[in-house]
Amino acid sequence: MLFSLGLAALAAVAVVVTTAAVVISQRDENTRTKADFEKYKVDASVEIASVRSEADTKIALARDEAQVAVGKANAEIAEATKAIAEARTETARALEEAAKAKERTVFLQKELDERKNRTVSREQREAVIARLKPLPKGKVWFNALFGDGEAIRFSDQIQAVLKEAGYEVEEVPQGERIMSVNRVGVLLFFKDVNNPPERAKNISTAFRLVGIEIFGDPQPDFTDPDKLVLVVSSHH
Repeated sequence: MLFSLGLAALAAVAVVVTTAAVVISQRDENTRTKADFEKYKVDASVEIASVRSEADTKIALARDEAQVAVGKANAEIAEATKAIAEARTETARALEEAAKAKERTVFLQKELDERKNRTVSREQREAVIARLKPLPKGKVWFNALFGDGEAIRFSDQIQAVLKEAGYEVEEVPQGERIMSVNRVGVLLFFKDVNNPPERAKNISTAFRLVGIEIFGDPQPDFTDPDKLVLVVSSHH
């Protein structure tokens, strides 16, 4: 019996020792697990900090590159805007020069037209004759500017029109030829501005209606109030 009790006591001691060993083993395991967890947290914190640092660096780099790109784009836009403004200025200048050139061309063409020989066209001739034939006639003296070939030729054309319309026409004597006139164009000399010969008004009106101006020019020194002299001066 005592032996049995002794065995039981030994068994109890063995259980206690085994239990204590298990508890100690679990505590050691728990201690190692906690240490590993703490180490993992430290390692993870370091890894996260490294990733964040790398990300911040990349973000800063991307931001710098974007700012550089924006600056370059703004510079290109400014350059393009300047080029457009310069092009508009050049276009405006070119248009202004073109307008001036056109104006000059019109002026030169007008001057050229004015310098061309004056003529009485067939249509003008027929219209003047048709208007004057039914009207009272009379004598018309002709006096073209001496030495001006163009004035002489135009005078001959007008003289031919009036002759065909029924007027008596005659050149003034050589000694009365006009050497210079202070007016240009075609003139009708007569004595009294308030009472010109009727044929003076008729002739002036007939030619004016076809675009040929003939201006009255009173000559108070004329002794004959019915005298009418058609003077052809220079063209310009």
